[in-house]
Amino acid sequence: MSENLEDRRMFVRFNLQLPVALSDVNRARRMEVSTHDISAEGLGLSSSQFLAPDTEVDMLVHVSDAEPPVYLRGQVMWSKANEIIPDAGENKYRLGVSLEGPDLLSLSRLFRVSQEHIN
Repeated sequence: MSENLEDRRMFVRFNLQLPVALSDVNRARRMEVSTHDISAEGLGLSSSQFLAPDTEVDMLVHVSDAEPPVYLRGQVMWSKANEIIPDAGENKYRLGVSLEGPDLLSLSRLFRVSQEHIN
């Protein structure tokens, strides 16, 4: 990611890989993806399928087997082929999703998990 874009970010991103059940709201299409990173305003996702920008999505982020998933709603801002690993298989695409009115309690659960991974 370019330094200019990184400098413009309002919130810190945390590298965290969690499974996500993602639904395309308008097409009733569901897929399994994973988080690449999280912040208070969005998620970086890895996916085996392309999703066009402006696609509205519902997401259930699975934080652990012992807890219910975190529900988030957002909009795909960008989608591109994974350039880091050209033959990435399951992680063929990277997506940037902006969150719609994120619930602070839900986000605090995700940040708690990210802190547990750091410690």
